[in-house]
Amino acid sequence: MRIDVPPASFYRGNAFFRGFGIPLRVIHVEGGPVFPPHRHDFTELVVVYAGAGVHSMAGEERRIGPGEVLLIPRGLEHTYTDTGELSYVNVIFDAGILLDEPLVGEVSLEASDRRERAGPPEPFRLSAFGLREALAMVNRMDQELYRKEEGYELAARAAFHLLWVYLARAQSWGEPDEGSSVARVRRLVERVSRNSSQALSVGDMAKDARTSERNFRREFKRATGEAPVAYVNRLRIEEACALLSSTDKTVTQIAGLVGFEDPAYFTRAFKRVLGTSPKAYRSKKQGLRGTPPTGLA
Repeated sequence: MRIDVPPASFYRGNAFFRGFGIPLRVIHVEGGPVFPPHRHDFTELVVVYAGAGVHSMAGEERRIGPGEVLLIPRGLEHTYTDTGELSYVNVIFDAGILLDEPLVGEVSLEASDRRERAGPPEPFRLSAFGLREALAMVNRMDQELYRKEEGYELAARAAFHLLWVYLARAQSWGEPDEGSSVARVRRLVERVSRNSSQALSVGDMAKDARTSERNFRREFKRATGEAPVAYVNRLRIEEACALLSSTDKTVTQIAGLVGFEDPAYFTRAFKRVLGTSPKAYRSKKQGLRGTPPTGLA
């Protein structure tokens, strides 16, 4: 959910978390606003997805761009400058509560503010593939917090934990060797992500990755958490959601545009992923259109 965040020198979590049930919030910052030096009493996880800028923290400046991951500990002053259309998501949370579970407490980003540190946390950069996966996890978390359906607190917390572990692994493991089958599969996933409406069979994708179909399925699921067909369908449905929300094209037209030849199969896949039909999704979005999202109370 997008909100306007007013400039301030100190942000308090109780103003952001009120009404959400758990101390967790996703905030989208788009188009490069310049923030003055500020601090907050919560932890802030930043994932940059577009544009460029300079982030300054504890006297150190860093040029940032797409894929950059920053962790801002509570109480540490930081600022953004020279922001050329910089766009990023902020996942703000109370680390003392959300990182209290044993699993997440032990699988920690090096930048975690749960322990005393001599200097500011070290940022790192995700690959294009890693950025897309991280943003998908953030969006799932955001949707749970926005919809507030039954069990949303548990679902949002689970999405946060998945994101935390994913980023901890990305920071620790780095990227696979360029010539490995894992790297070839990941590059193919990136290409599929950019061209999800194109018709590609699993056999074609395995051939492009220069591996067997069986190994391709295994490596693809290891890389994305999903089978190839399910992954491509989800990407197509994400595109369909944008078209349903922003155009007057029919469901059949949209199905064809995003790569589904059979509108009935599109509707079934859409409902499997989102739990509702394309028509019902559009009706709900049109009902919300024009209603500004809730900001700070």
